[in-house]
Amino acid sequence: MHGGAAIPSADVILLLGSRLNANLMYGGPPLFATDQQVIQVDISAEHLGGPRTADLALVGDVGATLSALSQAWAHPADRWLKWSSQALATAQASRELWEREADGPSAGLHPGWVAREAARVFEEAGGGTWVSDGGDSVIWGIAFSRAHRPGSNMLVGSAMGTLGVGLPFATAAALAHPEQPVCLFTGDGAFGFSAQEMHTVARHHLPVIVIVINNGVWRGAGHASNGGGAAVGVDYSMLGRALGGRGEQVRDNHEFAPALRRALAAAKAGQPTVIDAVSDPKVVSSLMRSLDQLSLM
Repeated sequence: MHGGAAIPSADVILLLGSRLNANLMYGGPPLFATDQQVIQVDISAEHLGGPRTADLALVGDVGATLSALSQAWAHPADRWLKWSSQALATAQASRELWEREADGPSAGLHPGWVAREAARVFEEAGGGTWVSDGGDSVIWGIAFSRAHRPGSNMLVGSAMGTLGVGLPFATAAALAHPEQPVCLFTGDGAFGFSAQEMHTVARHHLPVIVIVINNGVWRGAGHASNGGGAAVGVDYSMLGRALGGRGEQVRDNHEFAPALRRALAAAKAGQPTVIDAVSDPKVVSSLMRSLDQLSLM
């Protein structure tokens, strides 16, 4: 989300463990320049290439490949320090843009503010696994969450899954690491695809916290301005309780952090929580609007 801002200015792209899919705009503009060289590394040969052919394709484990490349590097470690410093500055500028957007006006909770606050409280509590799902909500979740180890930050998209698989992702993550909490940041429409699985989560006492951006709008790329069918007036916290877990509804900023801290405490005791965050239906991320305008998704 943020480092990608530096990609257009690079001479060479080292693509590690990802296909040239919609998340990467199929290796084309505006994310990639046509005159760049692309080196693609993937453990599966069938993942190499696609809409754009890599200039150099390597079949292999990403970790082993990076280790071999590091050992073969014969130039001074600071050879590209100036460019990398500029790239880091570009990424920081991106973060600051998203920060300002999250502080924008809203009638009700701002989804960007909720994502930022959720990520902050989650980090303060020691973190765990973060999952982002939804149409516009997935973008906010990616913008403010952090990854601390492989597999600790999962997102819905063409690379890993489609809309609505956030709760199954969260369930699997909790089963893989039951000692750590899992935070699912999702939209109301996306949550509706698999909400019944909260019963599975509760039955197995998994440390899952679901934050639902409840704006009564089902929107994705192509629908940023007006959205699809609405589910107005639904309280998803009641669904969390009905399926054997906890539930809290939040309408004001000052209510959110305490609710999430209570959910984190409950997660340690094996009790999952659904936090229904009632949000402004008119707020749409600038990235989603840009994707619509450019017809990129």
